[in-house]
Amino acid sequence: MKDTFKGYCFDKNGFHTPAIILNDVPAVISYCKLQGDLQYEVRITDYTENSIVMQVIEGVIVWPNELKGRSVKDLP
Repeated sequence: MKDTFKGYCFDKNGFHTPAIILNDVPAVISYCKLQGDLQYEVRITDYTENSIVMQVIEGVIVWPNELKGRSVKDLP
């Protein structure tokens, strides 16, 4: 499952939706753009290791560092 990810949406209390399977990087970008301004937090993890590969809080990217501080609206 190379380049397969899981997406979660969190509320301010830490409750989250069930995982959404994202099959490639363009799907990750689309999911973050769609949910980033609607949800308190969007977290994307590696499918097998559950390590965070992208995190958005209140519409602002906080991980990875090279995108930190950018709005999800600025994603390609």
